[in-house]
Amino acid sequence: MHELVNKIILEDEICIRCILSPLFCHSTKRKLKENAFLPPPNSNEVSLLRLMYTDLTRCKLHAKHIEETLKEKVSDIQYQGLASITSKDVNEANEDLNMTCHLVYAPMDENGNYISNDKDIYADESGLPMHANLLYPYKMERGEVKTEARKYARRLLKLAKYEYDDNPECMTWDMEKLL
Repeated sequence: MHELVNKIILEDEICIRCILSPLFCHSTKRKLKENAFLPPPNSNEVSLLRLMYTDLTRCKLHAKHIEETLKEKVSDIQYQGLASITSKDVNEANEDLNMTCHLVYAPMDENGNYISNDKDIYADESGLPMHANLLYPYKMERGEVKTEARKYARRLLKLAKYEYDDNPECMTWDMEKLL
């Protein structure tokens, strides 16, 4: 897939959020939490993968890599599935709640460092050339309640499509396509 990654995320482009419990969903209820679309403390970024430049199996493998990486900090963390949103969903939530969040091109190298937006990136490069961020207009400071951000994340939950993975141990995505 030697395809140049577009630096502009199209309105109908599908972006995937890797879903892990207990952080982003209830493992028993199979239901997303608002944290799925909220930045972590001291950040304004929610990491996503652009499906146009990858496939659902690679998204799943990335989620399983995150699971392994976080096991030391969160012992009960488990990969649960994948969720999708589009730029259109982000814009709709912005209009509904008078917010200014947006999806941005944010490729990463194999060490998890952002690559300069000045550099042309191809979909088959190592690292996460398909990485994007949902940017909030402010950081989610630890200990601060950001009611507007929580409302926004809840709105995105209603627009997102979530697919619980019935076979999380499998190394391929064998569920329905996430649309």
